[in-house]
Amino acid sequence: MENTFEKIRHTFENRKPFIDIFRNFDKNDLNDPETLKNLMMAAYSYYFIGDLNSMEQIFDLLHQMKFDGDYNKWTWVEGIILLKLFIDDFKNEKLKDKILATLDYGNDESLNKIKNKAFQRRLLGQLLNKSKVKEAENKNDENLIVASIIPYLKELFFIKSFKELEKSENDNLKSEISENIIKVKDLL
Repeated sequence: MENTFEKIRHTFENRKPFIDIFRNFDKNDLNDPETLKNLMMAAYSYYFIGDLNSMEQIFDLLHQMKFDGDYNKWTWVEGIILLKLFIDDFKNEKLKDKILATLDYGNDESLNKIKNKAFQRRLLGQLLNKSKVKEAENKNDENLIVASIIPYLKELFFIKSFKELEKSENDNLKSEISENIIKVKDLL
């Protein structure tokens, strides 16, 4: 595990536009939400630079984690799972089921109903936060653009994974995903 963290630091700590994202990458505790966030950001960053082997190493490190009810940690693990779903052309049902299983975690029916409603809102794109991407683009800040596109892509991957789409919606979503990936790759 320590090798993975050292490799990430070595790859990104002095590489624009990733410098700010990985400036404080000094924790390696897989129970720490900040560490998990950094690992998710690293997985996406490796994808952008075309290093799928390193992306897979991070995925292998985290996809075994089980949801324990803590969404502060799970959101980042889920982000890595969603990236892997994208890489697998959204066909890996086992990974989809791992995400869906969080909706029925625990024995609290009212809490599970709330989680299901939140899930439905995500499918409608309520967590996309495209305004953060636009704000970063308006500031012309490459680091901020990358840092805002990654969570945006994560939500696009979520929608693509779980929402039944008409052909035109599907085409628009694929186009939006491609455009944002190209934006980041153009900065490299």
